Amino acid sequence: MEKQKTQAFKWFCALRDKIIESFLLIEKQSSAEPKIEKRKWDRPGGGGGESTIIFGNVFEKVGVNVSKVHGKFADSAINEIPGASESNGEFWASGISLVSHMQSPLIPAAHMNTS
Repeated sequence: MEKQKTQAFKWFCALRDKIIESFLLIEKQSSAEPKIEKRKWDRPGGGGGESTIIFGNVFEKVGVNVSKVHGKFADSAINEIPGASESNGEFWASGISLVSHMQSPLIPAAHMNTS
Protein backbone atom coordinates (compact mmCIF):
# COMPACT_ATOMS: atom_id res chain seq x y z
CA MET A 1 0.00 0.00 0.00
CA GLU A 2 2.91 2.39 0.63
CA LYS A 3 3.83 2.26 -3.06
CA GLN A 4 0.29 3.30 -4.04
CA LYS A 5 0.32 6.14 -1.51
CA THR A 6 3.61 7.45 -2.88
CA GLN A 7 2.35 7.12 -6.45
CA ALA A 8 -0.87 8.99 -5.64
CA PHE A 9 0.94 11.88 -3.95
CA LYS A 10 3.44 12.15 -6.82
CA TRP A 11 0.50 12.29 -9.26
CA PHE A 12 -1.12 15.15 -7.31
CA CYS A 13 2.22 17.02 -7.26
CA ALA A 14 2.65 16.55 -11.03
CA LEU A 15 -0.92 17.77 -11.60
CA ARG A 16 -0.18 20.81 -9.41
CA ASP A 17 2.91 21.60 -11.47
CA LYS A 18 0.94 21.38 -14.74
CA ILE A 19 -1.83 23.60 -13.38
CA ILE A 20 0.63 26.24 -12.14
CA GLU A 21 2.51 26.14 -15.45
CA SER A 22 -0.77 26.77 -17.32
CA PHE A 23 -1.72 29.74 -15.14
CA LEU A 24 1.77 31.24 -15.50
CA LEU A 25 1.66 30.83 -19.29
CA ILE A 26 -1.59 32.82 -19.43
CA GLU A 27 -0.08 35.53 -17.23
CA LYS A 28 3.05 35.74 -19.39
CA GLN A 29 0.91 36.05 -22.54
CA SER A 30 -0.61 39.16 -20.96
CA SER A 31 2.90 40.61 -20.51
CA ALA A 32 2.62 40.23 -16.76
CA GLU A 33 5.25 38.97 -14.34
CA PRO A 34 3.15 37.38 -11.60
CA LYS A 35 4.14 37.22 -7.96
CA ILE A 36 4.43 33.65 -6.67
CA GLU A 37 4.39 32.62 -3.01
CA LYS A 38 5.09 29.07 -1.84
CA ARG A 39 4.82 27.75 1.65
CA LYS A 40 5.03 24.33 3.21
CA TRP A 41 2.90 23.42 6.18
CA ASP A 42 2.76 20.58 8.68
CA ARG A 43 -0.36 19.00 10.11
CA PRO A 44 -0.22 18.36 13.85
CA GLY A 45 -0.79 14.63 14.10
CA GLY A 46 0.82 13.70 10.80
CA GLY A 47 1.54 14.89 7.31
CA GLY A 48 1.31 18.28 5.67
CA GLY A 49 1.38 19.93 2.30
CA GLU A 50 2.46 22.78 0.12
CA SER A 51 0.52 25.88 -0.94
CA THR A 52 1.33 27.92 -4.04
CA ILE A 53 -0.33 31.31 -4.49
CA ILE A 54 -0.11 33.34 -7.71
CA PHE A 55 -0.96 37.05 -7.88
CA GLY A 56 -1.16 38.30 -11.45
CA ASN A 57 -2.59 40.60 -14.06
CA VAL A 58 -5.21 38.21 -15.46
CA PHE A 59 -5.75 36.26 -12.26
CA GLU A 60 -6.13 38.33 -9.13
CA LYS A 61 -5.28 35.34 -6.94
CA VAL A 62 -4.83 31.63 -7.60
CA GLY A 63 -4.18 29.05 -4.91
CA VAL A 64 -3.03 25.52 -5.74
CA ASN A 65 -2.49 23.25 -2.76
CA VAL A 66 -1.39 19.64 -2.37
CA SER A 67 -1.59 17.69 0.85
CA LYS A 68 -0.73 14.32 2.32
CA VAL A 69 -2.06 13.68 5.82
CA HIS A 70 -2.25 10.70 8.14
CA GLY A 71 -3.16 9.91 11.69
CA LYS A 72 -5.63 8.11 13.90
CA PHE A 73 -9.26 8.93 14.53
CA ALA A 74 -10.40 9.49 18.09
CA ASP A 75 -11.69 6.27 19.66
CA SER A 76 -15.15 7.82 19.91
CA ALA A 77 -15.24 8.35 16.12
CA ILE A 78 -13.97 4.97 14.94
CA ASN A 79 -17.40 3.30 14.95
CA GLU A 80 -19.00 6.34 13.29
CA ILE A 81 -16.73 6.44 10.22
CA PRO A 82 -17.16 3.65 7.65
CA GLY A 83 -13.98 1.57 7.35
CA ALA A 84 -12.28 3.12 10.36
CA SER A 85 -12.64 0.06 12.59
CA GLU A 86 -10.98 -2.15 9.93
CA SER A 87 -7.89 0.08 10.02
CA ASN A 88 -7.87 0.42 13.83
CA GLY A 89 -8.77 4.06 13.29
CA GLU A 90 -5.73 4.88 11.18
CA PHE A 91 -6.20 7.02 8.08
CA TRP A 92 -4.19 8.41 5.17
CA ALA A 93 -5.34 10.92 2.56
CA SER A 94 -3.83 12.95 -0.24
CA GLY A 95 -5.34 15.51 -2.56
CA ILE A 96 -5.19 18.73 -4.51
CA SER A 97 -7.20 21.94 -4.24
CA LEU A 98 -7.47 24.84 -6.68
CA VAL A 99 -9.17 28.21 -6.23
CA SER A 100 -8.84 30.98 -8.81
CA HIS A 101 -10.24 34.52 -8.86
CA MET A 102 -9.88 36.63 -11.98
CA GLN A 103 -9.22 40.37 -12.07
CA SER A 104 -12.36 40.90 -14.18
CA PRO A 105 -15.62 40.69 -12.22
CA LEU A 106 -17.27 39.44 -15.44
CA ILE A 107 -15.37 36.14 -15.31
CA PRO A 108 -16.49 33.65 -12.67
CA ALA A 109 -14.16 32.16 -10.08
CA ALA A 110 -13.19 28.48 -10.23
CA HIS A 111 -12.86 25.98 -7.40
CA MET A 112 -11.80 22.32 -7.58
CA ASN A 113 -10.86 19.59 -5.12
CA THR A 114 -9.98 15.96 -5.67
CA SER A 115 -8.51 13.31 -3.43
